[in-house]
Amino acid sequence: MAKNSITPKDAETEKETTSFAQTRTTKKENTGEKSSPKAPITGKSLMTKIDPQRLKKFVGISLILISIFLVLGCLSYFFTWKADQNRVLNKSLFSFLFDGNPVSVENWTGKLGAWTSHLLMYRWFGVASLGMIYLLFNLGTKTIFNYTVTSLKKSSMVIGLGMVWFSIFFGYFTTSINHTSGAFGFHVNQWLALSVGKFGAFLVVGVLLYITLLILFNPNYTRIWNKLSGKEVVVPPADLAKYDDIIIHNTIKDEQILAENKREAVVFDEDEEVELIVEPILKTIDEEDDFADLPPINKYDTDFEVDIPNGDFEDITPIHNTANGDDEEGEFIVDIAATEE
Repeated sequence: MAKNSITPKDAETEKETTSFAQTRTTKKENTGEKSSPKAPITGKSLMTKIDPQRLKKFVGISLILISIFLVLGCLSYFFTWKADQNRVLNKSLFSFLFDGNPVSVENWTGKLGAWTSHLLMYRWFGVASLGMIYLLFNLGTKTIFNYTVTSLKKSSMVIGLGMVWFSIFFGYFTTSINHTSGAFGFHVNQWLALSVGKFGAFLVVGVLLYITLLILFNPNYTRIWNKLSGKEVVVPPADLAKYDDIIIHNTIKDEQILAENKREAVVFDEDEEVELIVEPILKTIDEEDDFADLPPINKYDTDFEVDIPNGDFEDITPIHNTANGDDEEGEFIVDIAATEE
């Protein structure tokens, strides 16, 4: 047998070795190509998949629908609160919704409307709580249509302070918690009455009204008083209208202006006209000017003489010049003379 000859047994062994090596290589390649597990979905990835415009419309429509629902519930509360109050009093929302009572409530919007209207009108600020519903509606229209009936910032301030003051004001006249002042206004007045008395509580309510109006509108109380008392108030010009602290009072009456503007016709002849016109001028000259010593001017005198100071001049022949025209008043003569020293 030759040295390099391969026996059948060796060939079979080599074939098995090659097949084993290929199998190991394929396993390694499969192991390297194995994909990593997917990351869990987080809040950020979920928000990126939501269309902002659709979310905006959903929120806006929800606010408008909630405000309409609350308005209906609060309007119904004025007529049905006596029938439903015993069922909603001192109960939470879930305990009232799932109390198992098959009898329906009288409120137009069901149990949910009866409970929410009781919360707003009885436990919070009374009728002033309707301002919050208006804010919800205004916010909904702003979200969807980018339009508001009134400015959100301004209306939020007005309604917030207004709810507090009206609740306290109505609570001053109530003897128990009801839907006019709510629990807030009633308890505040109870505390004020104990602290400063009933009259002191009324003064506090008045001071709170003044502060509220000052913060919200900054009214000009002097101008309001003048209008109520019937005094004349002059409207300032447009460039001064922005200064609220400037008040212009017109002390001149219309009758005085008409009396000064009366004119009378004056009839006079030619001599009187000259006297009327000339005398004030001469009087002004005598009092104010330095030309009072000058001789009067005669407009018909056209002759005048010019004197030239003495100097070394050549003989100058007098010049006689007469103005053109037939009018004798236009003639004049100029005599210039010079002498040698």
